[in-house]
Amino acid sequence: MDRLIPVINKLQAVFDKTGTSVASAIQLPKIAVLGSQSSGKSSVLEGLVGKPFLPRGKDIVTRCPIVLMLNNRPGKEEYCEFEHKKGTKFKIEQVEAEILRRTDELTGGGKGVVHDPILLSVYSPNVLTLTVVDLPGLVKNVTDGQPDDIVERVEELVFDYISQPDTLILAVSAGDVEIANSESINFAKRVDPEQERTLGVVTKLDKADDLEDVLAGKKIPLKLGFVGVMNRSQQDLDNGVTADEILALERQLLQAKYTQIADRHGMPFLASRLNQILLSRIKKCFPALDAKIKDLFRKREQDLADLGEEATDKMSTKDKLKCLTTILNKFEKVYKAQFDGQGRTDIDPSELTAGANIDFIFQHTLAKDLSLLNPLIGISDEEIMIAVRNAGGIALQHLIKREVAKMKPVALHCVDMVHTEMRKTIAKCLPYEQRFLTVNDAIETVVIDLLTANERVTRDIMETYIDIQASCAKTFDQTYRAELAEKMGTVNTVGLGDMPLSHILTDNNGAALLTLSGSQAFSLDPNSTFTQQQTTLCQIVRDLIETFFNIVDELIREADAISEQRTYIKLELEGLTEATKILDEYRGTSAI
Repeated sequence: MDRLIPVINKLQAVFDKTGTSVASAIQLPKIAVLGSQSSGKSSVLEGLVGKPFLPRGKDIVTRCPIVLMLNNRPGKEEYCEFEHKKGTKFKIEQVEAEILRRTDELTGGGKGVVHDPILLSVYSPNVLTLTVVDLPGLVKNVTDGQPDDIVERVEELVFDYISQPDTLILAVSAGDVEIANSESINFAKRVDPEQERTLGVVTKLDKADDLEDVLAGKKIPLKLGFVGVMNRSQQDLDNGVTADEILALERQLLQAKYTQIADRHGMPFLASRLNQILLSRIKKCFPALDAKIKDLFRKREQDLADLGEEATDKMSTKDKLKCLTTILNKFEKVYKAQFDGQGRTDIDPSELTAGANIDFIFQHTLAKDLSLLNPLIGISDEEIMIAVRNAGGIALQHLIKREVAKMKPVALHCVDMVHTEMRKTIAKCLPYEQRFLTVNDAIETVVIDLLTANERVTRDIMETYIDIQASCAKTFDQTYRAELAEKMGTVNTVGLGDMPLSHILTDNNGAALLTLSGSQAFSLDPNSTFTQQQTTLCQIVRDLIETFFNIVDELIREADAISEQRTYIKLELEGLTEATKILDEYRGTSAI
């Protein structure tokens, strides 16, 4: 089972070289060591190794994550190896200097912190196989030479590591500080509020009063509990106190002061406990980890295939033309798929296609805008009577032309919206071919030019069509003829001031004419009132214009039957596409 930890270590090294995208996509189980600068965090890590190797100082010394990979190896040889200097063996005494050198290299020599880790492997018969990440110590105040936002930077870095659900948090707290005020415990609660993956370590047992309630979890009930240890202080190091001597003093202290729980504390027990927890977490997540790596491999393999064959200066003209043709055909396919829905494999399912957006413009936006148009709104009966009298025999055509013309800006606005949608779609399709940005620019320029030219043609056609409808009040539409016949039966002759209005009729070509016999310029007396006949005439004009207006409205809307047919065909196409896939799968697995 111990072989699982080296496997994770190898993966960690591979991901570190691969880049942040893979490392962020695949989170490996790890133990992150969290503590304030004075908590004794470095001493705990050195206790796991059995020898001093970490830089020490008053300011932040650990300015980047240090991934410490301990490997139990039989024999007498003991050495260390950095991932950035693969193949070079370091003595444990040389590690501190290399950590400082590499840290300055990563941070640029400043006193800030960086996310780039240092990977250090330790091979020794005196360690348990284990991997821990030493994080920068939590700070409260900014000292000389440090960035003004150093507190926030450290917290952000620590947060990124301990927030990962497969990370065990090793929260180190000094025994001579009230546990309720522990910075590491309180910080860990931000990402582990239930305290299920936080293991507490209480240092400086020899410097503190009775800590039995703390170690028993009576003050803070961590699910993984607390482990108490003794530190080898800087003074001990200066005096030449060895790791074995500290372990002996630790055993004596635990037996004398914490007899009932002595076997569950101390540095050897901590190393064993961490090894067991890490193995358990790795074993639990290994199947999902294996599946995720394979899945990501397949995706990246497809990404590489999508990029196509690598283009080099050695490509022949023929190969270059072939490559260009492939790019253009691919763009054409993807662009068309945005409108007709076919070849949907390259379409983002979380976004509406251009065809769906344009369909919405026709079916909803245009229809809504047309429905908001109200013929003759704001036109009084007086204005209708003036138009009838002044239009010289073609009053109805005059008013129809005026009202139908109101449709023009609505229709042209629809053209603008469709044109904008088609232009936006170009950008959606271009990311499929990012190898040749110059080609992308050329494709975009050509397609925009084509769309712009056709937009002008479309606008001209739309304007001409509406002008034709507005200038010709002829209609053979049965709805209009029925409406006209009904109105003809309502009024036979209506008097208009002192000029008689003889009749309303239609000419031989089906044109509705409001004919005025001997018409001449006319204006209403502001003090006059309408007769019943004149009021009826105005209402007839309003009804006829509204009927004609609605007919033109329907002419520039897509028929419901066509819309329903389109929807049905789309559903059929989707079903046929799925059926094709099923058959293809069957062919691939059967001998036909």
